[in-house]
Amino acid sequence: LKAIVLAAVLGLRPDLPCGDWLPLGAMHGSLQVTGGVGGRAPRVGTWTTRLPTIFEEVLGSGCDAAAQMRTERLSSPADIAHASASLALAASPARLQAIASLARSVSTLGVTREGSRVLQRAIAVANATEREVIVRAFSSPAPQVALDLAKSRYGHHVLLKMIDASPTPSVTFLISALEGYCVEMACHRCGSCVVERLFEQCSHRWVLGLYHEIEPDIVALAMHEFGNFVVQRIFEHSEGVQRQQVFEHLLPVAPRLMTHRFGRHVAQRILDFGTPEEQHGFVKALIAESASPPLEDVIVNVLACTVLQDFASGGGDDAVRELRDALVARLPRMARAGQIPSCGIAVLEAFGLIEEQVSPAAWPERAPAVMALALVA
Repeated sequence: LKAIVLAAVLGLRPDLPCGDWLPLGAMHGSLQVTGGVGGRAPRVGTWTTRLPTIFEEVLGSGCDAAAQMRTERLSSPADIAHASASLALAASPARLQAIASLARSVSTLGVTREGSRVLQRAIAVANATEREVIVRAFSSPAPQVALDLAKSRYGHHVLLKMIDASPTPSVTFLISALEGYCVEMACHRCGSCVVERLFEQCSHRWVLGLYHEIEPDIVALAMHEFGNFVVQRIFEHSEGVQRQQVFEHLLPVAPRLMTHRFGRHVAQRILDFGTPEEQHGFVKALIAESASPPLEDVIVNVLACTVLQDFASGGGDDAVRELRDALVARLPRMARAGQIPSCGIAVLEAFGLIEEQVSPAAWPERAPAVMALALVA
């Protein structure tokens, strides 16, 4: 049993007769079994002292046979290490062969930590010819390879690297694979990162099909744990009609976005990076009498508090002034409703509606006094 275990560790098959060639991925040639009797592995007790004589590295014709076997599929750590070392070489047939070997095993290597790192390195060093070899591996035999990688904890990093390092035409295989699955991927922890990166890096015309697939579900995705990041990227990088459509979908639910755990990130993206017209439209939706929830509830919400504070200091002057005027108009109504939470006082202070600093400990008792100070307008 010990002999079998040691033979497995060293990549040796005990059932091989002496003199048979056995390719080992970590070596640059083939190794010949010279020890043992009658096809059996050498005795365990003498392996330590006899290692130099048990194996004999042979260069020459054996090298080509071993290399050919390595290009079929990489499955052992030694093979992967050998291919990884070849990536450090300048552009050469050896490096192309190593990349081809990695590409053939992309479906199995990409979902492992070490395999993902090696594939990312291969993509980073690959020239145009070598990259095409990798692209063919991703798109064959079926788009399912790309989908599986997109959902993998390690595999999605390989796709992100491919998107970053390749021109858009080289990632059309991924865009095609996502068609029909884009909304599902946008709601996936790892898949959403891939969809985000496509909208960030690819020109608009290449991802138009993905946009049309996502558009009907924009509102639901904006309030999704992972989908909200996709909506942010679409709003930030889309142009013309598409950006206007996204904005019009989100405008009726602006107050809900502000008070939603995930939707507030989309609201902040609009208020931070929107045009003056978009900021003005968003503020109009917040202060409308028919808004649900109303502005009074929005400003005292702990989630909306940070968004409003940032907008007060970084938003467009006209939009900030309009929101401030709306807050002044609502203050008497808020005063009649009772005490204002600390987050609401922080918002009033950010908009310059409180003239003195009030310690947090005094907020509950001093709500009426704070409200009187806020009525400076």
